[in-house]
Amino acid sequence: MSGVPGAGAVTLVVAANAPVPTTAVAAPTMRPAGERTVTTLVGGVDRRWMLVVPPNTTEQQRLPLLIVLHGVGGKGPAMQRLGFDKLAAPAGYIVAYPDAFGGSWNDGRPGMEPLVGSPVDDVAFLRELISRSVAEAGADPTRIAIAGFSNGALMASRAACDMTDQLASVVLVSGAGPRDMTQRCKPSRPLPIMVVFGTADTVVPYEGGQVANSGGKSRGQVAPVREMLDIWRGVNGCTNSESVPIAASSPAVTAVRGTGCRADVVHFKVTGGGHDWVSNTWFDTTTEAWRFVSTHL
Repeated sequence: MSGVPGAGAVTLVVAANAPVPTTAVAAPTMRPAGERTVTTLVGGVDRRWMLVVPPNTTEQQRLPLLIVLHGVGGKGPAMQRLGFDKLAAPAGYIVAYPDAFGGSWNDGRPGMEPLVGSPVDDVAFLRELISRSVAEAGADPTRIAIAGFSNGALMASRAACDMTDQLASVVLVSGAGPRDMTQRCKPSRPLPIMVVFGTADTVVPYEGGQVANSGGKSRGQVAPVREMLDIWRGVNGCTNSESVPIAASSPAVTAVRGTGCRADVVHFKVTGGGHDWVSNTWFDTTTEAWRFVSTHL
């Protein structure tokens, strides 16, 4: 048989204006948005949290996760009034509002009595919350932040020490660390930390000591804020710190920032401030917390 073109060969002619075949591309699947309650068993105890998923995200996207921890006697969804949802939704962040067992987080303070029953493993609970959020809601395991108030701040402080490997940043408001923090806090790496604290706090003392009782229960002892900050400045490799007044009104707010750090350490010192999530015309804790978290996620 001849191999010369045209010798018994068939020539295929394609019209110049023939359409080019294309492969159909499926539209991305949108992730269900809005609030939902998630429940699970951790250590044989029923646990729950509210999860708020932003709109207009796809199943293929991995989203940052902010966990917000309430104070003693509180509930997770009540923390929504702080305003994180309206900041998180347009930025594509998931927000979780968990409930403490019996209204009290087991943050590890020496001498602390739980409000109900026996102490539970809240580090295990937070790890489970993160795991479920990654598997079921598309959270990015490398972009997880925790913010907490009072007992919630002290729980977030414990998480910073014990779960450093899973966190990208931590915000503490009116709570810093347990009395024995120097001995027990051994972070595995530097971690950005922000602390907002009133110097006249009579519930969780700024200078350390006994926390005010709650529900007839002893709430244990805490370390001075300066000690907690020194620990993280050391972990984060800060070489010094600088103070910059940012609000001269009463109570005055000063930003004390670590310098030369591998990860930020920022303390908003509220001179004369009490046990409060400060929100006024010259300083808004939610705005500053969001700025800090979003910078580090």
